Amino acid sequence: SRAPASTTSSTSNDRLSSQSDRVFTTALSVSGSTSNTDKAAAPEHPKEIVQRLLWALKPIAALRKSGSVPLPYALVFLTVALEEGKPVGAYAHEMALSRYVMTRYMQCIGDRGRNGAGLGLVTVKRSTGYPTRTEVFLTEKGRALFAAVLRGASFSTKRE
Repeated sequence: SRAPASTTSSTSNDRLSSQSDRVFTTALSVSGSTSNTDKAAAPEHPKEIVQRLLWALKPIAALRKSGSVPLPYALVFLTVALEEGKPVGAYAHEMALSRYVMTRYMQCIGDRGRNGAGLGLVTVKRSTGYPTRTEVFLTEKGRALFAAVLRGASFSTKRE
């Protein structure tokens, strides 16, 4: 007995929304933007929060000349950036995706995409102790991009 398509779709969207919330909240706390001691820096209005999110995602959108980086790629990248060194399957579990889909996303944000070169943001390495286990790490390009994302998220809402 399969669930109706609309139920399956909404469950998928709920998972994606939940993961997006976790990634963005953690990224802001890492950058210090949600510090309890710095209430003045916290956005006061929902529009300010959305503006910060847009500024944070701008470096990711600029990765391709066409300006279109799929949202799942961005979420996978941010999830790896928050906690490097996990196996691909662990990230798949966190994001409620199959290991196959996560492997495809890792390839696309890594060294090879569907239509040629990947984005070069992560590298998947074999674990030294376990030859069948992989670990995912940011490349230098990935580290620079994550720093740009954090800078974008922490900007004041008053831009010159």
